[in-house]
Amino acid sequence: MPRRLALILTVLTGLTGLVYEVTWQKYLATLLGSHSEATAAVLGIFLAGLSVGYALFGRLTRRMVSNAERENRSPRLLWMYGWVEGGIGFYALLFPTLFRGVQLLSTALPHTAAGPGFAYDVGLAVLLVAPPTILMGATIPVLTQALARNLEDATRIHALIYALNTAGAFVGALSAGFVLVPLLGLVWVMAAMGALNLGAGAVFLWLGRRGRRVVSLAESPAEAEVSAFGSYAAVALLLGFAMMAVQTVLIRLGGALLRRLPVHLRHRCGGLRALHCARQPRCLGAAPHSRLAPADRRVGARGNPLSALRASRSSSVLGAPAADPL
Repeated sequence: MPRRLALILTVLTGLTGLVYEVTWQKYLATLLGSHSEATAAVLGIFLAGLSVGYALFGRLTRRMVSNAERENRSPRLLWMYGWVEGGIGFYALLFPTLFRGVQLLSTALPHTAAGPGFAYDVGLAVLLVAPPTILMGATIPVLTQALARNLEDATRIHALIYALNTAGAFVGALSAGFVLVPLLGLVWVMAAMGALNLGAGAVFLWLGRRGRRVVSLAESPAEAEVSAFGSYAAVALLLGFAMMAVQTVLIRLGGALLRRLPVHLRHRCGGLRALHCARQPRCLGAAPHSRLAPADRRVGARGNPLSALRASRSSSVLGAPAADPL
């Protein structure tokens, strides 16, 4: 029963992750614009955070299992993961406030040139999005180790977690773009998803309160290490690069097609990337759009060309008028 409940929650966490990514892109359109370079930057930040999270929590999980074996006890991996999910939910509740602070910081400093100014705003976006995406990277390594019964079961449970998390991501991308954001607005979407993550975190804390037997590290002999790992890693990097490049091209093509839709349908383009999210759990999203903040209008009015350009780009999605209240 605990394992089945944890797997069900994996679907939920995948859903919230994609809703966050869609919503964050709409927020960050105010800083970066909604042009293709900005979309690629936000997507890159999101995926980089997930990658760092995979690596960090993979090492942390292994260390927790090793320490528990030395002390002859069961590691509380699900309990730890509950705190991770709670952290994601708490950050989501704070995000609108944090975004307003970053927005004020962006408009307070002059942007003397388009290139450095865009890089500066990308850095601010990294500060906003990196912490929760790193935490999201805990899902695959932590739950795989926590739920696998033995080495033979580890591969199956890893694939199952990945599939369920990605299925939730697919639903999250569609629901955020077509239903949640148009219906609730950005702030309330963040609040609703934050509450879901806090609830999931509470359940994981309950499931992991007593610890759980996991696959022993002693069952993985040193000679079982993969030979020529560097070659496999290089192939994986190239495949990831190729798939993200293809996705970026498809997004631009989809944007061109969406321009042909009636005006009242254009702002609901959040499901576009849901068609491509099957390869990445908790990632991908919608082309951003957001109402321009008054501060950006003032900066643009002072004659700052980059701010004026950002204002014109962030006020619409693929030529459509903005409709999401901050």
